[in-house]
Amino acid sequence: MPRFAANVSTMFPDVPVADRFAAALAVGFRAVEYLFPYDESAGEIRRRLRDTGIRMILLNTPLGDAQGGERGVAAVPGRRADFCRHFEQALDYARTLTVPMIHVMAGVVAEQQHDDAEAVFVENVRHAADNAAAHGIRILLEPLNHEDTPGYFLTRTAQTRRLIQSIGRDNVR
Repeated sequence: MPRFAANVSTMFPDVPVADRFAAALAVGFRAVEYLFPYDESAGEIRRRLRDTGIRMILLNTPLGDAQGGERGVAAVPGRRADFCRHFEQALDYARTLTVPMIHVMAGVVAEQQHDDAEAVFVENVRHAADNAAAHGIRILLEPLNHEDTPGYFLTRTAQTRRLIQSIGRDNVR
């Protein structure tokens, strides 16, 4: 039997974010994804998880400058320090909230930078995977389409599978 999690970042848009865990529970979900929880303290989120009995199973690394068009920085050349800081924040939330999966946001990269971006991405995801593995946390990579996220580095399943093989870590999917 398939198991599903409610994405409380996108579902229940008419419900305040603070009440979306309870809304998910009310319609039968036992788990949630909360893509970018960083505007709230991990302690407050932990309280809501405890109060509802819901389990949070996924969060994303921070976007960076979302208003400026950033969609993560894991593949962006020259942004290693920012990636490490973003990943540390995501890992801290995941550990505090016992979240088993972190989606690493690759970022928007100009076509002419793709060769450099690939090397940067592999190095950054290895760093993330090694740090996450110590806590039993998996790293997820997801290709996004150009229509919704123009210029995003990961756009094809075959590309993502090839990069997962290059990264070579058991906790990367």
